[in-house]
Amino acid sequence: MEMSKDFEEVCPSVRITITQQMADYTVLLNHIEIGMFVRDNQFQLADKNGDLLSKTKEGGSIKSGVQKVCALITEHWAKIKGGAPVEDAAALAPAPAPDQPAPAQAIGVQVAISSVPDAADIEIDGGFVGNTPSAIELTPGEHTVVVHKKGFNNWERKIKVSAGSISLRAELDPAT
Repeated sequence: MEMSKDFEEVCPSVRITITQQMADYTVLLNHIEIGMFVRDNQFQLADKNGDLLSKTKEGGSIKSGVQKVCALITEHWAKIKGGAPVEDAAALAPAPAPDQPAPAQAIGVQVAISSVPDAADIEIDGGFVGNTPSAIELTPGEHTVVVHKKGFNNWERKIKVSAGSISLRAELDPAT
């Protein structure tokens, strides 16, 4: 949640989505608390094909890392498409009908999934959602995560998520 709020504030030309299949870029944040006051934030930026564009390491605020990732996104977008990622973000979002309240935003839980070896398929609740490593936003509740790759045994976990963010690392055993 903090990262998406920072993107809205410091990077208004980028439209944020929780639908990974619709995203042009994926940003993965690894937020590590070291002691009581020290933080280590690591960001990874990948394009729509999952190709890693950069890896930055930041200490301190998430906002400063978001600013750097925003600059990388707009620079890459200009290189491949020209212009800003979203010329007018407000034009893309339908306005609520008069006299009706705006719909409530769904609160999702960010789940970072990695594997050894990487480039394994990820299924959530029986549906393919991407390859490792990936950051996926899930609705609160119970979910079944399966990570599989040819030549290896499936890795499966049932998880119950409620808020915040979690990381899963699937260590795949060779098939016998």
